[in-house]
Amino acid sequence: DGTSWIKNCGLINTGTDTMPNDTWTQKQNFGGLGRVGASGFSINGKGYVGTGSNGNVLVDFWEYNPVTNAWTQKANVPASIVYGIGMAILYFTELRGYLGGGTFFGEYNAVTNTWTQKATMPGGTRMKAVAFAEGNVGYAGTGISGPGGVWYDDFYAYYPATNFWSTLQDFPHNTYAAVAFQANGYGYVGTGWHEGVLPLIPHFKVNTIYRYIGGGWVAAPAIPTGPIDNAIAFSIGNSG
Repeated sequence: DGTSWIKNCGLINTGTDTMPNDTWTQKQNFGGLGRVGASGFSINGKGYVGTGSNGNVLVDFWEYNPVTNAWTQKANVPASIVYGIGMAILYFTELRGYLGGGTFFGEYNAVTNTWTQKATMPGGTRMKAVAFAEGNVGYAGTGISGPGGVWYDDFYAYYPATNFWSTLQDFPHNTYAAVAFQANGYGYVGTGWHEGVLPLIPHFKVNTIYRYIGGGWVAAPAIPTGPIDNAIAFSIGNSG
C-alpha cells in the first residue's frame, strides 16, 4: 500500500513549485507489488521508486510520470537493497539517480535505462540511513547495521564526477529511521530514533531537525507533531 512502499524514498517533485490549496489528490497506484523499505529519487520531473521487501527481497524499479499519471517498469536494480538510500545528483550537466544499501552503491542513467556500480559508501554496511543532494554533491549518513546492531552518526559527501567519498562532520547523535530533504539550498536531517546513553537513557524517538550548513550541523525548528520515526519527506520549491 502507499504508506509502505514510499517510506525512505526521498522523492523531490521538480515539476511543481506549489501545492495548490494545501490538498492531496490520489494518483495511480504504484506499478509494482506492495513493499516496505523502498528507495527512490526524482530526475527531470519524474519519480523513480524500487527495491525493498514484501517478505522477499525485491529488485524491480519503476518510473512515475506525473503528466500521464502512469508507472513504467525500468531496468532492475543489480543488488538487493532494503531500507537503502536514494538521491539525484547533478553529473556535470545531467541529473542521475543513485541508490545505495549494503555493499552496493549504484548510478542510474535515465537516458540509457542502465545501472553502473560506483564506489561504496564508507563507514560500514547499514540500513535506514538518510541522503540528500545539493547540486553536484550527494550527502549520506547515519543508520544502523541491522536489528540490534551498531548505530551510526557518521556522514559523507559523494562526488559523482570523481566517484569519490569524503568524510564530513558527524551528525549530532547516533540515529536511524530519520528523514532527509533539501530545501532552499540546504540539507535537513531529523526525526527518527536517538540511541540515548545506555544504560541510563534508553533509545527514544525525536522530532528534532538539523540543517547542514558551512560544513557542520545547526539546530532547526523541530517538527511540531512530536517524536516520529520512519517518516517520509520531500521538497517543493524552497520548502521541505
